[in-house]
Amino acid sequence: MIHPYSDSDKCASTLRCQKAEEILASKLNSLLHRQKVADLFDLLYSILFAKDFSVNRLEVVSTFLKKSIYESIANSAKQQLLGIRLETYKPFWSTLVVPISSLFQFDVVVANFNQLIDNLFSLISIPQPPKPVFAHSYNFPRSFSSGYSGFYSSSSYFSSDARSTIINAGRSQKMVELIYDDYERLVEPYSMEYYVRKRDGVGQEYFWGYDTSGGKSGRQSIKMFICDKIQSVRSTNYNFTPRYAIEF
Repeated sequence: MIHPYSDSDKCASTLRCQKAEEILASKLNSLLHRQKVADLFDLLYSILFAKDFSVNRLEVVSTFLKKSIYESIANSAKQQLLGIRLETYKPFWSTLVVPISSLFQFDVVVANFNQLIDNLFSLISIPQPPKPVFAHSYNFPRSFSSGYSGFYSSSSYFSSDARSTIINAGRSQKMVELIYDDYERLVEPYSMEYYVRKRDGVGQEYFWGYDTSGGKSGRQSIKMFICDKIQSVRSTNYNFTPRYAIEF
């Protein structure tokens, strides 16, 4: 057990655990869904600085792709990770509980994160996507589109901008305005997840939020929003008191 504290002699033990590469693959996946500062620290420290063990970088990125929706679209995964807004982590860097000898400045994150992602994905072969034959154009009513931005680049996952908007709003307990299935809604954000439907094996990212507007059904309740039906999203200045645990 790696335990660089003063009581290390009292904590010597052999533990059953996941491989470091699989844990770090989960950290990459977590960065896309919850943006916890500990995930960012663990990723950089374990790959760039830890001397106690060596990490197989190819295995990290390969396992990440297999454990996520991105196995067949690796380049999209890379762009999602490069699109993470690192500045949102900075206020929480001082809250890390780690050995003093292991802690590094947040500037190190800014200087190394994108390079690390580039390095990880350079280890795999990324096929170039085919050029689209045609593109759809979506025209929404002016009252809906003003002030909003369309964002989804796939019917299976959120773009980095949309994901950051929802996650940051949830963490600051602010509502988001959605246009979902042609209805404008005011939603309390609680979590995002990747889920494979049992009935057809299709995997998608989902957003869980409390719909205060009701939408098509008129029912105010916690709802699971499918990413390919979210047409626009923006953060608001409306505060909310959480009804459920916020998992971002």
